[in-house]
This record gives sequence, structure tokens and C-alpha cells, in this order.
Amino acid sequence: MIILDEYRLKSEALKKQIEELGDAMHITALRSRLEDLEAKSTASDFWDDAEKSQKILQEQKQVKEKISAYESLVRLHEDVVTLIELAFEETDSETESEIAVSYTHLTLPTILLV
Repeated sequence: MIILDEYRLKSEALKKQIEELGDAMHITALRSRLEDLEAKSTASDFWDDAEKSQKILQEQKQVKEKISAYESLVRLHEDVVTLIELAFEETDSETESEIAVSYTHLTLPTILLV
């Protein structure tokens, strides 16, 4: 149980760091930008200027990748929190091991997002 308490505390601290990362990445602005780019790419005259179209599609892809990476990190954190809650209910050492592995994966991707 002590290990689970430690992971719960770590996950609470990590949630704040993930939110700060989202702020640093300007994730809200990126989502807004993606909407703008998607609107442009569906316009009837989108392909009239091939060079401009390619630039829009390239930026759209990059923005999607950034948002997707951040959202994957958020989902992974949520999964770890759920595992911790389940482990408290079950007091299962196997679940504790799964949490340890999941938590390791949760801390590694943050390097890739910056």
C-alpha cells in the first residue's frame, strides 16, 4: 500500500506537470489553429494554388501530431490513475507491477513533446 500511496502522489504531481506542458505547448491555440487549417483545406478553391495547399497540409499534419502526442500523454496519465484506484480496491501486487510499468512509460514521453 505504501508503494501505491507513492504512485498516487507522483501521479498528482505529474498531472500538474502535464497541464503545464499543455500550456507551454499552447495546446488550446494549436487546437484552434487545426480547426482553421481544416476549414481552409475543405474550401472549394483549396487546390487552386498547389504550393499554398501543400504548405497548409504540411502545417496541418504537424499540428495534428503535436496535439496527438499531448493527448496520448494525457490518456496514459488517466490510465495510470485508474490503475492506482483499482489497485487500492483490490490490493493486488500484480496491479502494482502494472502501475510501475505504466508509470515508467508515462514519464518517458514528456521528453519527446518538448
